[in-house]
Amino acid sequence: MTVVLGPCSDRFCTVYIDGPLLAPLKSELPARVRALLRSGERRIVLDMSRVSLIDAEGVGELVRLYNIASALDASFRIVHTTRWVRETLARVGLFELLSADGGDAKCSIGRKRLRRLAGAVAL
Repeated sequence: MTVVLGPCSDRFCTVYIDGPLLAPLKSELPARVRALLRSGERRIVLDMSRVSLIDAEGVGELVRLYNIASALDASFRIVHTTRWVRETLARVGLFELLSADGGDAKCSIGRKRLRRLAGAVAL
């Protein structure tokens, strides 16, 4: 998988990933997102248009990044998901929360769900 930092504006920074999010993950994605957060970015958008597949480890990676961003009072959202990724995330109840269209109305419920899922993924 390849991770490319896209354009940053005063509204958000875009990160593009190309390739599947499958185990074993040896990705630079967490390092890129953390670097953006350390530099003061508070809105990160992950373009997933070139992610063909995702498995439990890939879902766990998105959950970890979401939790890191939330802990720093930042926004982490996904856009342009493929059908497979969208269906997989919807199956585990995370698509609406992670997608840019998800909004903040469901955030408190979603954060509780993410914490439970993050605990299960860590096992």
